[in-house]
Amino acid sequence: MKKYKGSRLRYPLIFILIGFNAFFSIHSVILNLIAFIFSVSFAVFGLYYGSEAFVSQMETVGKRYGLSGKTVGVLLVGMGSVFDEIFVTVLSASGNLSTLGFGNIQGSIIVTLLPFLFILPFILKESPRPFFPDGLFLMYSAGAVFFVSLLPGVIPSYVAVVFFLVFGGYITLSRRRRVAIELEPDDSAQLNPLLIVLSIVLLYFSSENIVLYTGIFSNYLGIPLFVSGFIIVGVAGSLPEIFMASITLIRKRLDMTVGVIVSSTIYKLTLVTGILTSFGSLEMHADIWSVYVVLVLSLTFLLYTAFRKRKIASAISYVGGAAAIILIWHFI
Repeated sequence: MKKYKGSRLRYPLIFILIGFNAFFSIHSVILNLIAFIFSVSFAVFGLYYGSEAFVSQMETVGKRYGLSGKTVGVLLVGMGSVFDEIFVTVLSASGNLSTLGFGNIQGSIIVTLLPFLFILPFILKESPRPFFPDGLFLMYSAGAVFFVSLLPGVIPSYVAVVFFLVFGGYITLSRRRRVAIELEPDDSAQLNPLLIVLSIVLLYFSSENIVLYTGIFSNYLGIPLFVSGFIIVGVAGSLPEIFMASITLIRKRLDMTVGVIVSSTIYKLTLVTGILTSFGSLEMHADIWSVYVVLVLSLTFLLYTAFRKRKIASAISYVGGAAAIILIWHFI
């Protein structure tokens, strides 16, 4: 793992992005098309840049302590990839926009996981069986969201415990699982605490910016909050995972690629959804179609990892992805 180069040169850009996102957040009462385009553009770029800086530092942590590539992907990179969703969720719920936050969760999952199922047979040349436990927890997570979505009206805040329990179980499993390859510890790998703090601040303001302007603009145009969160915020929320998965794929760390995609999806369905539910203002019933889609995608990945023969697994991946597309087409 290479040292994060050029961090000093990136400070000015991070400060500029923080400044612009903070400005648009403070002046969110300004409502016009130009302000919306500029604010969302800076927010998306801020999410991308903040995530890149944070993930680079987390990779340095893995290098320093000799963690496996999969552990880095699941516990560090995967967790870092959902930072923006956590911020968006908290800000949405605190602003009585829980439906927007739920749309963000569902949208980012589908935007990330659906294309991943189609390219998975091409990038995972070996047996997918080692990822079967991840597939089980992905199915548990999607199933928990599905059953909770059947509850009428607003979801009680205490139901969040269900999501947190599944999240805790997956973290415990990931920490105890035996790994085959570990990165050699490197005490010379330099951490930059200031860069970590700045990346988190940038993620915060970028997330706040997206929530504020998406909510205002959706209300102005009469667009349902869930649809707005699903399309606009959801796509933006999927960018960190897409970027991280692409980087690990280029480096031919396929275990890390799969780990980032699957673990980030599980974190969104458990930790992020649990945080949103704990505010006691979430209602899922009206948008349950998205829960069906995520359920199909999760089941597809589980079945993919259940078969040792790649041809059968690949066929399952394609059929499941096609079924999800049909569902989306039908409901939208």
